[in-house]
Amino acid sequence: MMEKEIFIQRGRVISVHAERGVIKRAEERRFEGAGIRVIKGKKMGFYFTTDLKRIDDALRKAEEICDANMEDKDLKGLPDLGKSNVKGIFDSKIAEIDVSEAVEIAKRIIEAAKISEKIYSISCDVTLSHVKTEIYGRGEQEEERTFVGISSYITARDGMKSSTGMEMNSGRSLLSVDPEFVGRKAAELALMSLDSIQIETGDYPVLIHPLASPNFIGFLVSAAANAENIQQGRSFLTGKIGHLMGREEISVVDDGTLEGGVGTRGFDDEGVATRRTEVISSGVFKSAIHNSYTAFKEGVESTGNATRTYNSIPSISMNNVLLEAKGIEAEEDELLSMKKGVILYSTDDTPNLANGEFSGLIALGFLVEKGEIKSGLREVGFGVNMMEFLKKVELVGKKRRSVGSVIAPEIRVSSMRLAGK
Repeated sequence: MMEKEIFIQRGRVISVHAERGVIKRAEERRFEGAGIRVIKGKKMGFYFTTDLKRIDDALRKAEEICDANMEDKDLKGLPDLGKSNVKGIFDSKIAEIDVSEAVEIAKRIIEAAKISEKIYSISCDVTLSHVKTEIYGRGEQEEERTFVGISSYITARDGMKSSTGMEMNSGRSLLSVDPEFVGRKAAELALMSLDSIQIETGDYPVLIHPLASPNFIGFLVSAAANAENIQQGRSFLTGKIGHLMGREEISVVDDGTLEGGVGTRGFDDEGVATRRTEVISSGVFKSAIHNSYTAFKEGVESTGNATRTYNSIPSISMNNVLLEAKGIEAEEDELLSMKKGVILYSTDDTPNLANGEFSGLIALGFLVEKGEIKSGLREVGFGVNMMEFLKKVELVGKKRRSVGSVIAPEIRVSSMRLAGK
C-alpha cells in the first residue's frame, strides 16, 4: 500500500538591516513550495517543487525515488493528524505590514540607542514573516502563523576604549516587541562595558541572564534531548532516561501549546498535534522530544516536535522551552547578593553535544561585588558540564523572559569555573 503526504508552505518575509545607524537593506521575499513524501512498505521517496501547479509531477518523481530506494527497517508509515487548540500565533498587522513600516521600526531602534556621545556604531535587524502551512496526509489541516524579531548590536567608544552591547525581542505579534527598549538597552550595556576588566581565574557564582538561556536550557532540549541525536548515540543524554540531572525543584518543559509563544503551533510539520512534554521532571530526565519516525522506532508517541521546510524531510526541534523551578524563586536583589560573582549576559558558544562539556567565552558579562554591578568583563572564559549544570542552581528569578522560543528566568548557579588572567 502506498501512503503519500503533501506539505505546502507559502508566505513572505520582510527583512531590514542597518549598520552604523544607516539602513543598508530593506527587502521583501515571497515563497511557496511543496514537499512530497511517498511511503511504500519500508521504502520512502521525497521530492519537492516550487511550482504548486506541478504537484502531480512531483508526486510521480517521489514515487520513482521511493521505488529506487533501499528499505529502512525502522520506517512505519505516516502519523495520524491532530491539532491542538492554540492562541496568539497570528497577527493581522504583521500579515499586512509593508517594507516601509518595517523600516520605521528599525529607525525607532536606532533613535532610541542615541543616548550618549560615546555611542559609536548602531546596527540593528528587523524580521517579519507570515507563513501558511498546509498538510495533506492522513487527513488535512492548515494554519497561518506570524513572527516578528528585532535585535540591536551597539558599539560604544571612549578614546582608545571600545565595547559592545546587544538586545533583542521576538514574538508572534507587533505588540510583543519594543523597539525603544531594544535600542536603549543595548546602548546602556555597551556603555556599562566600556571599563571592562579581566578577573582572576577561579570558581565563581554565576547569574545566567535569560539572553544566554538558549545556549543552556534551549540546547538541553533542542540538541541533547533530541531523539534523533540520542538514537544515533550523538548526545550525552543517550541512555540517560531516569538519570538525575538537577535539583528536585527544577523541571524543563517543551510546550507547543503556550499562548503567543514563538514556538507555539497547533500541529508540528508532520501534522501531529503539539503538546506539553516534561523533558526533565523534578530534576530527572524523563523524555526525549520526537517526530513520528523516532517515536515509531521506540514504540512511543510523537511529542509533536517535527520540523521542516518544503524542501526537506522532517527533523526534530524544540517548540517552546520553559524552565520551571517552584520554591527557589527570588527577587532581583537576592539574585545579585553575591560577595563576588559574575553575570553571564550572553555567549556565542554552545555545549559539546557528545560529552556535555560547555567551554566558552563570555561575550557580554559583568562583575558583581556585594550585590552591585561593578564593571564589564573582557576575555573571560567559562566552563561547566551540562549534566551538572541544573544541580548547581541556587536561585531563579521570579520573572520569566522569552528569548526566541526559550522562556526562562535569570538562573544563579553556585559555582562555575571562570578563566581570566
